Amino acid sequence: KQGLTDEQIATAMKNQLTDIAEGKKTFIEANVEPQHRQVVTKALNDYLSDAIKGKNTDASYKKFAEGFDKYHILNNPQELLKEFVRLTKSDDPAKKQMAQVYESYMVKGCYELAKFDTAVTMMSEASNGHMHEVAKDFGKIKTPKEWDEQGGEHDLSTDDGFYSFLEKSQETCGVDNTLTMLNHIGQNDRAMRLEMKNAGQLDELKSLISAETLPQIINIVQTKSEFVSGLNLTKAPKEAKLREQYLAKLDDLVNYINENAPKILAQAQAK
Repeated sequence: KQGLTDEQIATAMKNQLTDIAEGKKTFIEANVEPQHRQVVTKALNDYLSDAIKGKNTDASYKKFAEGFDKYHILNNPQELLKEFVRLTKSDDPAKKQMAQVYESYMVKGCYELAKFDTAVTMMSEASNGHMHEVAKDFGKIKTPKEWDEQGGEHDLSTDDGFYSFLEKSQETCGVDNTLTMLNHIGQNDRAMRLEMKNAGQLDELKSLISAETLPQIINIVQTKSEFVSGLNLTKAPKEAKLREQYLAKLDDLVNYINENAPKILAQAQAK
């Protein structure tokens, strides 16, 4: 208080309380389903009140945490999608910023935290109108910097971005969920073209085979075979031919593994 007037202290406290109130509002709006925000906000206020007054906060925190977990936006994929579409259509900068938070849930949160099934369910349950919005704006989403060795972001409209997205989604949520998502956004043919474009990686795997890497390489081969074979290319004859060529390259890699793996494993055991 030294050097400050009572008026200055009161103004600082008022500003701090305003910041806290705004922070609570943003926190609730970013995480809680719209229809349950009032209930969760009250529970949060009760918890903060107990904490400020020095009371035991166990009960109030438990009540808040239970409501927060129960009504989190990620538990309701369809609501997440609706809110995302609504916010992206707004000209309000604050709502645009909130849309970026939801976008991060749908991309980085879902894929990196292995919650991609949430995104797939979201798309499955959404109405056709909302699905159209997501498919239309899909290319505007950026992959997280952490996905790139050089730390760069890539729009999903680019080949690098979309292929990185496909690799990450297969890794964290499985082939079936990835194929389901591709069916929803109509990108099976593009996925096949990109797999063929990057087929040189299969040849590179031959030089990486060792006793230590063999299980991982076999897993890659199995995943690629399952993914490419599962692409819906009934209306994409050119890409269907690319698939035949790609699977032939996979067979070549499998034959190479079968021929060389026994020798490689024997050499490793002899050391």
